[in-house]
Amino acid sequence: MCLINEAGAIERIDVPDEVRCSDQVFLLNITAVSGDRIKRPPNGNHILGFLGTIGDSLEDAHLTMTGFADRIAVIFAEPAIQPATSPATDQSAAAANSAPA
Repeated sequence: MCLINEAGAIERIDVPDEVRCSDQVFLLNITAVSGDRIKRPPNGNHILGFLGTIGDSLEDAHLTMTGFADRIAVIFAEPAIQPATSPATDQSAAAANSAPA
């Protein structure tokens, strides 16, 4: 699983020991570091890292993986970056605002 989060400048990433040390985790690779700026589409497509887990079934492994991913905390140094609007979106909004009522 790719670990995806909102956009912003990362202050730190906290991975709890229950995730980091679990025998159900076969892959944990946090690729982002403090100071990285995460950008989301349309400005970029950065990720935090990767997580893979095992279980007694595919469903069990998936539930474990999503539960562990939810426990990984990302603390941002600044507010999230707002996605840029496209010129078409700007023109549509301007036209809607100037339409007669």
